[in-house]
Amino acid sequence: MLMTSNPILDASIEQVKSWLMIFSFVHIAIIYYQFFIVRSPDPDDVQGVFIGQGAGHHVGGAIALAIAIYFFMTYPKLSLWLRTLVAIIFAADISFSDSKQVLVVFVLSFVIIVITKLKNLGEILKYLAITIVIICLTYWFAQIAFSSSLSFWGKDDRIIRGLGVKFSVFSIINSYYSSPLNWLFGVGPGHSIGRLAWLIPDYQQYLQPLGITSYSAVTETIFSVNNTNPLSNKFTGSSMFSLTFSWAGVWGDLGIVGLGVYLYLWLLVWKTCPDTLSQLFLITILVHGAIFSWMEEPGYMLFMISLIGIQWQKAQIGTFKT
Repeated sequence: MLMTSNPILDASIEQVKSWLMIFSFVHIAIIYYQFFIVRSPDPDDVQGVFIGQGAGHHVGGAIALAIAIYFFMTYPKLSLWLRTLVAIIFAADISFSDSKQVLVVFVLSFVIIVITKLKNLGEILKYLAITIVIICLTYWFAQIAFSSSLSFWGKDDRIIRGLGVKFSVFSIINSYYSSPLNWLFGVGPGHSIGRLAWLIPDYQQYLQPLGITSYSAVTETIFSVNNTNPLSNKFTGSSMFSLTFSWAGVWGDLGIVGLGVYLYLWLLVWKTCPDTLSQLFLITILVHGAIFSWMEEPGYMLFMISLIGIQWQKAQIGTFKT
């Protein structure tokens, strides 16, 4: 809201953009230090400025890839080779940190953007060709960058079984419904699997005087299934199959009504996006929310919304000048 409530001076926008880029370069510098100097045997430790966070390597990879695209697209005055070089330097983090899901999310988001832009047969064929090329390049890159970990995905029917485990979260939540109203309004904020439900046990002593209820049985059950299933636990599984993702939390806490309001708010943000780049970033946020609790990850959300906000402000300045 701060970024889009009122137009900001062009110089101020450039300052905000410069600070974001400084943050990004510090982030990528730390990543290269962790990968080449520290040489941690676990790629999950390559986290950049998000050191110490459980999903820091994924958050760092998502921001690095977003900046790779953003830098390439928003600095047209720089030479093509320089923009390409900087983009490659940033994008390499998805290999260093083994952030396969980030690559999948961005490719899927690009496909969705393509679908939203289709208006005639010529555009369909053009973007279909581009999409095929990108998917082929992505697969080729993944074979090189993730050759040691792709075996997890290539065996028998793990993907299908993993998705079955992931979406079982909805049946678990529904099994705790005690009233038809739960379908409309959920089991209550912080009582399913949203980030608030994660934090209640740690802060319950401070929140108890305010009347907060105890750790929900729904949350306990979901965490138990997530942590014991070999496809979703953090030791033998993948976060791609995690039951603890943002959209499940919204559904569980707020029900159909809350989910509808939440989607409407995101629709308003979509209409605010001034260009395709902003729309791409918005879609990546929504797709990430179907994988893990990305939409409740403060560092990631603040950064991505800032990029969208900068583009909105620049569009407002351009409109004002004309």
